[in-house]
Amino acid sequence: MRNLWLILSIPLSLAACASNQVNDTFDCTDDTSAQPVNIHYGDSQLKVTPPLYKVHKNKYLKFKLIADNQAGPGNLDYATVKVTINSKDPLTNKWINVSGTKKADGTLLACMPTSQPEGVVEYLVEVEKVGQLDPRAEVIR
Repeated sequence: MRNLWLILSIPLSLAACASNQVNDTFDCTDDTSAQPVNIHYGDSQLKVTPPLYKVHKNKYLKFKLIADNQAGPGNLDYATVKVTINSKDPLTNKWINVSGTKKADGTLLACMPTSQPEGVVEYLVEVEKVGQLDPRAEVIR
């Protein structure tokens, strides 16, 4: 039994070593009180302000969820609806991958790595039972 455990543990330990080799640094240095990207949503509405947000490398991209306080169809409580934010290009912008609800916390944070090239990053905001938008963020120094 001990030999079997040894044989099985070697590939697992090697896989763990390989997965820890990451070039990106995700150590955001600013506090989370920075001006957020506001995501307003509710009955037949979905809006992101500002539409083009400027964010520095190695800083947080902060999203504030603002749910409609009126009940939706079938008494839907928008505060409990899941909001998911992902990159439109998940191969190069894996750092944009957060989800949550207004009721749980109302704030979502994505830490931009130092290796992110400057320029425009497109991401998707999907609000369950409401819709989807594709705003942008501009990466600056």
